[in-house]
Amino acid sequence: MTDYTDPVFPIPAPEFLWIYDLVVHPASASVTLGEGRRWRYEQSASVGFVGYIAAPNPRDVDRAARHDIRLDAVALAPHGTAVEAADQFEAPAAAGSTGHAVPSVFVGRYAIAEVRPNASHVRILLTRIVGEDPPHAP
Repeated sequence: MTDYTDPVFPIPAPEFLWIYDLVVHPASASVTLGEGRRWRYEQSASVGFVGYIAAPNPRDVDRAARHDIRLDAVALAPHGTAVEAADQFEAPAAAGSTGHAVPSVFVGRYAIAEVRPNASHVRILLTRIVGEDPPHAP
């Protein structure tokens, strides 16, 4: 992955934000020829990381709406986190190694609308997968 740190004015990663255990489920799979010459599909392993999830800002919501994308949340991840737009994202309910539980409004699975590398982190724009509405939704 490309290093986006500015050598003249380096911006440190926002370590104070890395408080939630989050998961990326890669869309890629490996295919092998098994017994009886049948195809065997194996999903790539999920990638866990410590990051942050929050509501999107109005500018991101408007920009996404212009492209017919419903934006439900934004996640921040450290550089080097293996994440692509084709993957799925999960915000689990249980508190992980950090001891902080994801707020219930963000718990669930998301499709990744866009991955944007910034100088200090990777910004992941998320759309909630249909049927994965939070418990309080109508």
